[in-house]
Amino acid sequence: MRTCVLCAALVVGGHVSAAVAQTLEVGIIDFYGLREVAEKDLRGALGVSEGAQLDREDWAASKSDVVARLEALTNVVAARIQAVCCDEGKVTLYLGIQEDARTVFELHPAPQADVVLPDEIVATGERFAQAMMEAIQAGDSGDDMSQGHSLVSNPVMRAEQEKLLVYAEEYRQIIRDVLRKAADDDQRAIAAWTLGYAADKASVVDDLLYAVRDSNEVVRNNATRALAAIAQLGQAQPALGIEIPFEPFIDMLNSIEWSDRNKAGFVLRTLTETGDPELLEQLRERTLESLAEMAQWKSSGHAMAYFLILGRIAGMSDEEIFEAFSTGGRAEAVNALLELIGAHGPLKPRLRLAR
Repeated sequence: MRTCVLCAALVVGGHVSAAVAQTLEVGIIDFYGLREVAEKDLRGALGVSEGAQLDREDWAASKSDVVARLEALTNVVAARIQAVCCDEGKVTLYLGIQEDARTVFELHPAPQADVVLPDEIVATGERFAQAMMEAIQAGDSGDDMSQGHSLVSNPVMRAEQEKLLVYAEEYRQIIRDVLRKAADDDQRAIAAWTLGYAADKASVVDDLLYAVRDSNEVVRNNATRALAAIAQLGQAQPALGIEIPFEPFIDMLNSIEWSDRNKAGFVLRTLTETGDPELLEQLRERTLESLAEMAQWKSSGHAMAYFLILGRIAGMSDEEIFEAFSTGGRAEAVNALLELIGAHGPLKPRLRLAR
């Protein structure tokens, strides 16, 4: 599996990282999954601090050793590190751990079939991936999802996306077969990306939901991002009859993989807009610890979705939530939300308030 450097955006294959600068400064280090393990112990095992210069090739070579040191810590069953580029030109490191052996997010076994996409779809994915990194580093990353799929402002990228509107119809069945059956991870990742451009969005929801539990995190990333765009269209146009169940994304919020949590927040930010009481109660019962932790992330762009969801669980209006997010200290704001939520029922006994 090739690891994406820019999982905050869509990833279509392993070619993205080639466009990233060779050396990047570490701007933020943040954490998730901490219940009993102390942050200082993780920082010690990580061996990298804010302000360090991160050489891309050296980091790739040493990452497995860092993960091994983290997993050697008491109470750490598994660990993950994700480098996310770029916030004000600096890389953010997200360090996640799992403290017990429970499987919180079940995945499908890796498929084994020798089935592949048409060459023109693969070539489109490769060109888009290259153009994406260049555009984001240039600050040209505007994205419109109002039609139920991504259409970016960058003309080079958009030209590639518009080809998918044709491919998703012309090659619908082979794309579905690749998504569910292909042994190659990159093929499935590109298939998930392409299928989101189908004209009949409701008809591809089941295939994309299947891919949300793919064995490969990049496939999950692309499928979940496609469903987030479809969810936005469904909310805006209820007559389309688009229904996206929330259960897989609640499980995703507790995943050890950063990209799972990132994209789950993207979907649930939209699905909680209606104030569905069952969804909000499930989030309160099953994800408060994770939401409270992620709402404190130092990157405002990454923390906002989780803070918004917490505020909706607490019964606040979006206007009140955005004001709370933008004024005062984040830790104090998260603690205030948790206290409001606690007024409607008992908090989990092990929930740590904002640090």
